[in-house]
Amino acid sequence: MKSASLNHVYRLVWSDAEQAFVAVSEHTAARGKRGGVVGFLAALGLLSIGAVHAADLPTGGTIVGGSGAISQNGNQMVINQSSGKLVTNWNSFDVGAGSGVTFHQPGADSIALNRVIGGGSASQILGKLDANGQVWLLNPNGVVIGRGAEVNVGGLVASSLQISDEDFLAGKTALNAGTGAGAVINQGTINAAEGGVVALIGPQVSNSGSIHTPGGSAVLAAGDKVALDFHGDGLVSVNVERGVLDALVQNDGHISADGGMVALSARSADAALNSVINNTGIIEAKGLVERGGRILLDGDAEGGLTQVAGTLDVSSDQGQGGDILVTGEHIAVANATLDASGATGGGTIKVGGGWQGRDASVANARQVTVSKDATFKADAIGTGNGGTVVAWSDGDNRFAGKISVRGGEQGGDGGKAEVSGKQTLHYAGLTDARAAKGRTGDLLLDPTRIDIVGGGNAGDSITGATVTEKALEAQAANVLLQATERIHFGDLAQNGGDGKISMQEDVSFRAEVVNSGSTRTMITFENAENTLEVFGTGSIYLQAGGGGTGSIGESNSAGLTGNLGVFNLIAHGPGDNPDVADIPAHLVDQIGNGTPGAGTITVLGADGATLAGTLQTNGGYVRISVDSDAGVNKGGAGNLVINKGADITTHDGNLYLSFGGNGYSATLLSDITLGNGRLYFGDAIPGGITKQLGSSTGEKKLGGLLSLSGDVNFNTPLTMLGGASIYTNGAINFTSTVNLDTGDDLLTLRANNVDFTSATLQNLSTASIRLEPYDATTNINLNSSSGNAGGGIFLDASAPATDISSLVGIKNLTIGREDGSGTTTVDASGFGFNANDNLTLLNGNIRIDGELRNSNATGHVIAQAGEGDVVINAGGSVTAQGSGDAVVLVAARNFVNNAGANALLATNSSGRWLTYSTNPWDDVRGGLGIDFKQYATGYGQPILGTGNGHVYTYAPKVTVELTGEVRKTYDGNTDATVDASTHFAMSGAIDGDTIDVISFGDAYYADKNAGAGKGVTVDNVQVSEATNGDVKVYGYQVDASSVSGDIGTIDRKTLTATADVADKVYDGTTAADLSNVQLIGVVAGDAGKVNTSGSTGSFVD
Repeated sequence: MKSASLNHVYRLVWSDAEQAFVAVSEHTAARGKRGGVVGFLAALGLLSIGAVHAADLPTGGTIVGGSGAISQNGNQMVINQSSGKLVTNWNSFDVGAGSGVTFHQPGADSIALNRVIGGGSASQILGKLDANGQVWLLNPNGVVIGRGAEVNVGGLVASSLQISDEDFLAGKTALNAGTGAGAVINQGTINAAEGGVVALIGPQVSNSGSIHTPGGSAVLAAGDKVALDFHGDGLVSVNVERGVLDALVQNDGHISADGGMVALSARSADAALNSVINNTGIIEAKGLVERGGRILLDGDAEGGLTQVAGTLDVSSDQGQGGDILVTGEHIAVANATLDASGATGGGTIKVGGGWQGRDASVANARQVTVSKDATFKADAIGTGNGGTVVAWSDGDNRFAGKISVRGGEQGGDGGKAEVSGKQTLHYAGLTDARAAKGRTGDLLLDPTRIDIVGGGNAGDSITGATVTEKALEAQAANVLLQATERIHFGDLAQNGGDGKISMQEDVSFRAEVVNSGSTRTMITFENAENTLEVFGTGSIYLQAGGGGTGSIGESNSAGLTGNLGVFNLIAHGPGDNPDVADIPAHLVDQIGNGTPGAGTITVLGADGATLAGTLQTNGGYVRISVDSDAGVNKGGAGNLVINKGADITTHDGNLYLSFGGNGYSATLLSDITLGNGRLYFGDAIPGGITKQLGSSTGEKKLGGLLSLSGDVNFNTPLTMLGGASIYTNGAINFTSTVNLDTGDDLLTLRANNVDFTSATLQNLSTASIRLEPYDATTNINLNSSSGNAGGGIFLDASAPATDISSLVGIKNLTIGREDGSGTTTVDASGFGFNANDNLTLLNGNIRIDGELRNSNATGHVIAQAGEGDVVINAGGSVTAQGSGDAVVLVAARNFVNNAGANALLATNSSGRWLTYSTNPWDDVRGGLGIDFKQYATGYGQPILGTGNGHVYTYAPKVTVELTGEVRKTYDGNTDATVDASTHFAMSGAIDGDTIDVISFGDAYYADKNAGAGKGVTVDNVQVSEATNGDVKVYGYQVDASSVSGDIGTIDRKTLTATADVADKVYDGTTAADLSNVQLIGVVAGDAGKVNTSGSTGSFVD
């Protein structure tokens, strides 16, 4: 017989070098662990070895409760039970090899209690034990089911603990030990019926055989008092109410309870002495469609050691994975597979505690160690989300194993995993939370402090490190680092590292340091030249804050080697870029509530942040805030510092910056290149604070939108790139050098007023600026406050005028908004300006009461009303000296000229003026002389006419009909010949216009045959020329480009014939014989035939 103690001549000790447990002598010293169960292990070995001499059958049976009968025939014994419960006392209860004991019971819920009261030996079952109900075998000396034994029962309780007859018959199930209770060992095969319970209970319990209880429960419990609670559904609860010295539960066999539950539980009577749960075998509680399985390894939270090897399997190929729970003060997992995968979703694996150690129903471990040959799986196999895996310790956690919580292949998100030692954590494992058709799941590492160092590989450990660079790079899950004191990034170029953390595709990185107390929280960086980068949908998120103070990258973090500011952060994915209103708050009191969008970077230091490395996205937004603990630390705020060289590039992504209130500052010393992105600066800052973009001489580039609130002062050199915009509901004041490097694009300034008077403007002659009111409904007033050199602009009636005299000589100046709904008025004093190219007015309506003029020799004037009319009142005019389209007026509705024939002047001989409106009959043209009109044309579309002209969006339609007669002689085809002057009748001309010329394409009959009233069709009919007196008119369209009418006639064609005449002898008549008759004049392709039958000819004489 195999000894059950052979697994225990050694014990497992963690090896840092191997990142695994190694076998050592029981007497080897190690980190406070000791082998308190050696004597019992040896005793178990001797007990099982000596069990080979068992008696053939039980002896001395006396029924003391219930009713039944005992009979024996040779080596077979039969107990016929006639009551629901039967109590039998035995001198011994053994079943030898080849012998058998059979219980015939009234039903599956019947119970036969067999108590051994004589002798000093353990019961030894080496043959067969059969029952259709439940069999309880209680022997204070122990129970051994030997190798080769077979137990087939409805249910089995084998124990060295006792229960009184009265309690048993009353339905109570608590078992109590007497003095010197023996071990319970199974080395054979135990089969329980569907929904049955198998419970092995004693101070030391061992299984090296097999236990099968489909849909039921298997319990191995070690203690001095154990209560079983039968639920009636095949499941049972076990509670070790009182421990025993050196309690031991060991399984190196096979336990199966598919659709049910397996529990291994042990409690020690003395916290100073170890209780041990040791599994090196296979435990299966696979799930069914209607119910998942559950495995519980319930070690003592005070002095208990739970060792897990082999297999724990609660997977399901039909439904969701089940639950695995492993507890104990010390937990060691090595060479083990824990599987809670399921076809429709992953299950739950908890080792050492629940999520973040906050599950009150699970006792937290003090020490957890997981070897690199250990695997935890809670995958969704087909559909559904990955499950949850937790490896928690209130003290130390050394984790080198593998975790898989993948989403389903046909749909579902990745699950979540947490690995934490609240005091110390060494993570060198590998987590896979990917999902083929869903969101990547999360890995949470959340001890008190986190130290990240360079180098290493997945599975490696470096002294003092929580996690290594290479371990982070290996994770196929979003990595969430959450500490309560600090996260420190060491020099990633050390220990063989390359100075860079490159996360997997579509994996995000999130680091948070937060607490609710007064402790300062911080994220620190040792080497500003290091890099953290994410790819695909991955994002980067750093946050420090809480009830105390929180900072990121600041230099006053004592006790750390270097703190040089946030290093390089790169998000390579295309990125999310929402409006500012849609950016998550991410306050510290909302920590963990969601992860920012794909391809984004977020840095939130509640009370300060310093950036030293570059920040780069590929379209995703960047958010930097040093006031992110609003609502938690109300008085907290800080300075934002972006050092020189910490360039921010978003490739069209937005940049969101905010900092503390009065007394704090934001210092931007780096280059900021946003492309078409927007820069929001201080949007969430309390009102009344004047915002200044930096206070140093560092160059600041802006190529996107800078969105502000209140007055903004630009008092340091600033470069404005093409496409740059600054929006604020106050004033924009430039008091330093502004380099207008706009190229072919615009610089847009949207405010209540803009002050350039104290600024030095560079590259003015090549720059383009648009001045916009902040409110799109605002009325704009222009006047000649500066004479011909410039003008006064009131972008808001309640704000001071914008003096644009310093902009004289600019290439292009635009005043107003394309989406404006107010009215821009040039008052009676007029408005003159000198722009090298265009002076443009934009608003809902344009009203000109005085002279509007671009006095530059090459200048143009454009006035565009986006919603309403362009009106020139008496005394008003528009003048420009440039060539080409010198004066352009664009009305969304009507052009109204109340100023007479000289209201529009293009003084250059090569220049002209154009008006755009909806239609001619609602306009007031005021006697303006024009050279052309053009219909069906909007602003920006090609102009066909030359000289001055009116352009309308209205598209008049001309109706064309065929008239007269089209005639020909049959020629074998359908071609028809029509004439524009005689065969077309036209109607639909407007505004006194005349349609002069029609052009057309092919004309053809309905068919080629001769006849009258035949249909004629003319294709591609167009108006090619229209006039209004001497004015050319363009843009007329025909209502149908193909015109038909029954105006065709095809006359018959006359044919001639020839024939051969035969000679004859004079016979006194003129009759002639004809042959070979031929038709002359048949159209090619037609066939003609002459019937000569009966035909005659005659000679002339």
